Amino acid sequence: MAGGAHHALKHDPAIDRWYQMRENQYLKFRWTKHAVRTGLVLMVGVPLGLYFVLGREDNRYSWTAARKGQSLLRNPPPAPAEENDS
Repeated sequence: MAGGAHHALKHDPAIDRWYQMRENQYLKFRWTKHAVRTGLVLMVGVPLGLYFVLGREDNRYSWTAARKGQSLLRNPPPAPAEENDS
């Protein structure tokens, strides 16, 4: 009845090799030009890019006490002057 099908799962040798490679990847790692370039871009370039983009956007908007119809920009463009024909 239950539990009589031992070893019913067939193992795919390609998947087993993939698992083995992933488990031992840190043992075969070498610093190559490609690894250094990728590491620098991911560990330095991405945080610096985010810092500059988000730092520029940080002081652009003022979310405190904004009323309906009021601009959220911290320094809104000047309103056009009204012309009086009197």
